[in-house]
Amino acid sequence: MHYIIDANNLAGKLNILNNKDFDKELIVIIKEYFDNKKHRVDLVFDGQDLMGDKIRDGCLTVIYTPRDNYYVGADDKIVELVNGDLDGMEHGFVFVVTDDLELIERVGKVSDKIQIVKARDFANSINLKSEIEEVEEGLSEDEQDEITRELLTIWK
Repeated sequence: MHYIIDANNLAGKLNILNNKDFDKELIVIIKEYFDNKKHRVDLVFDGQDLMGDKIRDGCLTVIYTPRDNYYVGADDKIVELVNGDLDGMEHGFVFVVTDDLELIERVGKVSDKIQIVKARDFANSINLKSEIEEVEEGLSEDEQDEITRELLTIWK
């Protein structure tokens, strides 16, 4: 599967968009979220310079769009990525993570193999995974065993 994420949009839903290095923070969050999953992930940021940038790290590609006449922002790059992936469709469905209504309309016209994942829902999924991991890390083995014994008595 291929995930194309509207990075600035998702950062806003995670309430980190106003943080100084929100992009670095979001990259770490996405890497942890997709850890041990075999998905292709493109995280597309609105770039600040004329050249843009692309960084690959395993299955994650971080893209800062150039600021030129061709790419007005991340939306243009996301549409380009969607079109490019559909040529081969080697990844099955393409999931586009965004709440941007204009972008949803643009990619929806490309193919019926596009699945829109609302950024707010994706952010909730990330937050839920983090909360579960915190709980699991916070319990000692003895505490986990005690909870297991209590649940077994309830279930019997």
